[in-house]
Amino acid sequence: METETRYQWLRRRACSGIATAMLFTNACTAHPYTGRPQLSKTATGATLGAAGGAAVGALTGRDRAKCAAIGAGIGALAGGAVGA
Repeated sequence: METETRYQWLRRRACSGIATAMLFTNACTAHPYTGRPQLSKTATGATLGAAGGAAVGALTGRDRAKCAAIGAGIGALAGGAVGA
């Protein structure tokens, strides 16, 4: 944490946690006959694809933020298509 303050680090971690919670909450749908909550396969696939794509992009590129964003987008599209 040489270049960033503790506050910036904590803020980034908090935002990451909130974004993750929002993504998993969006994956919940209601069963059409029983009304019970269930996980949407498309949203779950898109979430997991985005997470995996972001991780691979961040590890393989020179500009980590840019490559992670590109990887997340491609992973979300691929995961959503597979889950559909």
